[in-house]
Amino acid sequence: MQANPSVPVAALPFPTRRAGACLSARRALCVLVVCGLALSVGCGQRRGETGTGSQADGKPSTETSATVEELDAQIWAIRFVNSLDLSDDQIAKLSEVLAGPTTQAADREKRVGELEAKLIPLLEQERDLLTRRQDIPETLSSQTAQLRGEAAALRSLDPQAESEFARQVRAILDPEQIAIAAGESGAREQALEMLAGFRQLSADEFEEQIGPFCRQAATQESGPSADAVEATFREARTMAEEEYEQNADKLAAQISALFTPDGETADWLIAEAFMAPHVQALFADPAGKTE
Repeated sequence: MQANPSVPVAALPFPTRRAGACLSARRALCVLVVCGLALSVGCGQRRGETGTGSQADGKPSTETSATVEELDAQIWAIRFVNSLDLSDDQIAKLSEVLAGPTTQAADREKRVGELEAKLIPLLEQERDLLTRRQDIPETLSSQTAQLRGEAAALRSLDPQAESEFARQVRAILDPEQIAIAAGESGAREQALEMLAGFRQLSADEFEEQIGPFCRQAATQESGPSADAVEATFREARTMAEEEYEQNADKLAAQISALFTPDGETADWLIAEAFMAPHVQALFADPAGKTE
């Protein structure tokens, strides 16, 4: 599944110092969620492909590193499922909903593996040509591009199927569980981080960046207006540290909607979460879910 290019949170212009250093801990909510999902998806395909672990003889050990990565992915999946606090009835229903996509995903991965088996020797040719400082023939580049494209397409759900899958999952979960699956639970933290970031800017840096940020951020119809967002940030900057700490949660609540995925973005996050291989495995074997 491909990231929705219209995700607003991931594209927000973070406050930066004029020297160019980005203020710490300012990654967007969607980016954080997708990083976790990418770990689960990437490690759920084939063991032993990559790694930088080391054996007793000093040579890289792909198996050790891949095992660690796979365990990380399994832990992420278990934490995600446990965070939903699902009832037995919900687990049964989700297992049913996931049965079809899980089988389809296995079929797709088999086909992807076949395409990659064809791609590997072509990439080795490219590597060897470049090592000898020779140009890569256009026909070879076209072949590799075509195979990459076919593999990427197999790993993608079309938006309509994605939305339908998310609709079925939403029908099983309660509002709090949907918020977790759609990445809404981190909105408050993201709002606090952004408020703190703008508080650290100089007066000139703040005036230069606040306008463009608010206009780009306030795009959701149900969220606050650009003027209201700017007013919140200006209010935060006028407060002394102690006063800000006392009012930070209230201020964050006024702009948290900016960091709450909605519509297609929320559907995409729900689909990505439940289609992650290690999450699917837990529902295929519900007894494997650790409380």
